[in-house]
Amino acid sequence: MYTPEHFKLEDLNIIHEIIGKYPFAVFVSNLEQGLEATHIPLLLSSNKNSLVGHMASVNPLLKKNTNVLCIFHGPHAYISPTWYETDQTVPTWNYISVHAKGTMKILDAVQTEKILEESILYFESESSDYKYGTPKLEIKKALLGKIKGFEITDLSFEAKIKLSQNHPIERRKNVIRELEKTGYEEEKDLAAWMKKINQIEIV
Repeated sequence: MYTPEHFKLEDLNIIHEIIGKYPFAVFVSNLEQGLEATHIPLLLSSNKNSLVGHMASVNPLLKKNTNVLCIFHGPHAYISPTWYETDQTVPTWNYISVHAKGTMKILDAVQTEKILEESILYFESESSDYKYGTPKLEIKKALLGKIKGFEITDLSFEAKIKLSQNHPIERRKNVIRELEKTGYEEEKDLAAWMKKINQIEIV
């Protein structure tokens, strides 16, 4: 990923925060027939040293000891030059992206069940009555036979946060104000990240 210095993110805590908040990833692997990808949710392990997930056991991407790339997308949006104080500039796109590289390890049935239980706890709302034990045992057994859990270890991260850091502070404030006015949650989310990363308060 091409990343100019002013857009580079190396703070591991923020990288983990991005993965935790936007866990639906593009999972890429290089098979014999070439590059292949799928789209799946991935979670950081409890010690944050690996990523865990599951997929259909017949998925060709499910191969042990293969190198994989997982791409996490945060909020993104078109940035109009009409938001600037001058029209002598061009449009751009602000976004947040994390690339995680590592090695895939296939997990056994017990470990797979643990991942499923942790995933339900993570994604279900606090008020939800649904638990891993809610479906009948025969239903769970039938479904577990069709999936396999995996862990991605030896992680390395490359992260980019393109949030107008290369523009003057007042221009960044204008972009934040315009994003907040659009009415779309993703743009509002992007504006919040701009405030956080640029350490900006809008009065």
